[in-house]
Amino acid sequence: MEMIDLLSGLKNIKKGFFVEETEQVQRVYIDIVDYVMLHYPRSNADLFLDRADPFVIAQAKVHNAIVVTHERLVPPESNKVKIPNVCERFDVKYTNLYTMMRALGARFT
Repeated sequence: MEMIDLLSGLKNIKKGFFVEETEQVQRVYIDIVDYVMLHYPRSNADLFLDRADPFVIAQAKVHNAIVVTHERLVPPESNKVKIPNVCERFDVKYTNLYTMMRALGARFT
């Protein structure tokens, strides 16, 4: 895929991108907040919950989408709240940018 084709493809994805705060998304979001608050130190939980990450994960769960992140899975005993760990806990697929680009067949020439 040439760069111009990739840009066209991304524009089409943007048109289909969804952000909606439905009751179902809110319920999953609340479940994520409750889980993070219960299982992580308050300062780390607050840092994670102050960002859009829990909302993005809730959206992905409801819409059966894949979260793209640069974060890596950390061991269960870690005090750090990481997107991959929360995704796994809520059965949400995730990947990194490079894997996504390879899967899309993106090539920069």
